[in-house]
Amino acid sequence: MLLALPSPEIPEAPVQRDPASSTTNLRVDTSTTSELMLDQPLPAWAIQKAQPEPVGLKSVLKNVMLVPWPMLALMAGMVLLVCGGMLLVLFQLFFGGGEAVAEPEPTQPVVVPPTVPQPPKAVFLSDLPELDVKVGHGRFGKKGDLGYEDKRIVVKGLPSLNGLSMHPPANGAAAVSYLLAKKYQTFKGTAAINDDTANTETALTFKVLGDGKLLWQSRPLKNKGDVHECSISVKGIERLTLEVHCPGGSGRAHSVWAEPQLLP
Repeated sequence: MLLALPSPEIPEAPVQRDPASSTTNLRVDTSTTSELMLDQPLPAWAIQKAQPEPVGLKSVLKNVMLVPWPMLALMAGMVLLVCGGMLLVLFQLFFGGGEAVAEPEPTQPVVVPPTVPQPPKAVFLSDLPELDVKVGHGRFGKKGDLGYEDKRIVVKGLPSLNGLSMHPPANGAAAVSYLLAKKYQTFKGTAAINDDTANTETALTFKVLGDGKLLWQSRPLKNKGDVHECSISVKGIERLTLEVHCPGGSGRAHSVWAEPQLLP
């Protein structure tokens, strides 16, 4: 009968270690051969490879280039706006003295005064052409001309720059006519004896006629300084006539119309 004797235990051969990997001990778990457990820290070359790559200027520029340019412009504008606002606040704090900025007073609206109607412009008879003229002595004078010896029309010491002069014949009349063509409303003027004479030989009478009808007549005028003003309607008149009547001798009959004019 044979007896089974237990086989003697064979001691495990010692594992040879690699001098290059002396910092790491690997232990094989008998339960599984697919898992490795690290009892020692990783070698230096493995640790350096696992660390993230340091951030540098090239890396930053590379990331910036990935951002679209409209977004970059918008971000730059926002940064400038914020910086400008901060600078403005700092400037007011340091240089403004903390005082409130005075706001300008509101501009008052310009008030345009109402338009004042201007009176109608007068037209002097001396500026109009004459239809016909009849005088007794000298010539018909206008624009302040007395009609002879280059003398001027002066009434009560005042020259008449637009005056008319008519020297009537004895026992007759001097006259001048104008075409109004129904364009005027009023005739104004002053019948007078010129200042260059002391007195006339016969008193003179001045008349205004419209289309042959008497519109106005002066009182008799004989001495210098005698004047008679008139203002009459000539509405609808086609032909206006001024007359000076002398019922006797016409010596020194220096009759004048001072500033005769028409109003539209």
